[in-house]
Amino acid sequence: MATETPAIDAIPEISDTRRVELIQKISSMAPDISSTTWAVLWLSDIEQLEDLSNMKAGLLSATLTGLVVPTRQILLQWASRARSVDSDKTSKRKRSDSIKDTCIIRDKYCLLTGKGEPVEIAHIYPYSMMGKPKTTQELFWRHLESFWHPERIARWKKTVMDPSGVKVLENIMCLSRDSHGLWGKARFALQPLELSVDRKALAVRFFWIPVSKYMKTMGLKTTPFLPPNLGHTGQRIKLFNCESEKPICSGDVITMKTSDPDEYPLPSFELLEMQWFLTRALGLSGAADVDPAEWDSDSDDEEEEEELVARP
Repeated sequence: MATETPAIDAIPEISDTRRVELIQKISSMAPDISSTTWAVLWLSDIEQLEDLSNMKAGLLSATLTGLVVPTRQILLQWASRARSVDSDKTSKRKRSDSIKDTCIIRDKYCLLTGKGEPVEIAHIYPYSMMGKPKTTQELFWRHLESFWHPERIARWKKTVMDPSGVKVLENIMCLSRDSHGLWGKARFALQPLELSVDRKALAVRFFWIPVSKYMKTMGLKTTPFLPPNLGHTGQRIKLFNCESEKPICSGDVITMKTSDPDEYPLPSFELLEMQWFLTRALGLSGAADVDPAEWDSDSDDEEEEEELVARP
């Protein structure tokens, strides 16, 4: 159930004065970048920005140019644009049915709206990435290390690449059909707040992300902005809480619950944190609405893109 809260900034990173100083310093040496690189840099860890700001102008420019493809790949793969193919249709269907049943036992309803049906299973870390070759997955993680601290990346990766296999329930949640569709389009993001001591309750904060347009070039020092207390996004895109019948607004806190944290664990705090960074970058950059075939590919990096992203 969602509870209304005062206006809260969906991009707390911009209130960090050191971050703003580093962005301005980098911008003075390499002012124009793509919107994907822009969004990821604004949400990256301070340590990575420090490294970039200490580079000489020529090296920095070359480095930022070299980050164009990685940021595209990170966001396209996070948007599940490249789908894996499972040749064993029967086992896939049985496995999906079993996962859905277990997830419904835990969640009962859509975790955001409380809607009873139709509900679907939404993955946090993209399901399509799980079937990718090991080299492709490792490249994805290496790209992330350009923007976030290795210790943070290690926590995310450990949750996904657990030796015993993907912790399925920690990576999925029940969403209504319309919520699931908006989740895939990066129309909203969830900020993980706190997991209770008994692991039976997980609080997250909901934020709408306005529809943005991908830009091939834009100023790095342009400050990202997500309006507070939004009750919708795009053209008549809204979600309602079925119990209170009130619209779900930016800043609302939603509590996910489980009766048995051992048998039915809640969605992973670490994966939700990963989602918090990448989904905001996906939405802010406009990459969520870009057809992969429309990316400009007039450099030597085109071949690498085609290997990693399935183009229609």
